[in-house]
Amino acid sequence: LACVAQATHPLIPPDELHPLSKCLMNTFVSENNSSQVIAVGLNAIREVCARAPLALDADMLADLCEFRTYKDKGVMMAAKGLINQYRDTY
Repeated sequence: LACVAQATHPLIPPDELHPLSKCLMNTFVSENNSSQVIAVGLNAIREVCARAPLALDADMLADLCEFRTYKDKGVMMAAKGLINQYRDTY
């Protein structure tokens, strides 16, 4: 995940980043996984979006923002970090 985040930069077209974001969401950020795995996935997506803000479209971002009311504090904080990342960017 760290290599993916470090390899991302703003010059990569968003069309090439959408499948990557979708794969991260499907693999790590689902309610079937443990809370720690979800938090790691959200933090990885946040780092990718910090380097290339167009990596997520509006629907993906809306799905990830629903985790701000999750029962685990780590997942909640990771989701709020992603929301704050986009607030600072836009």
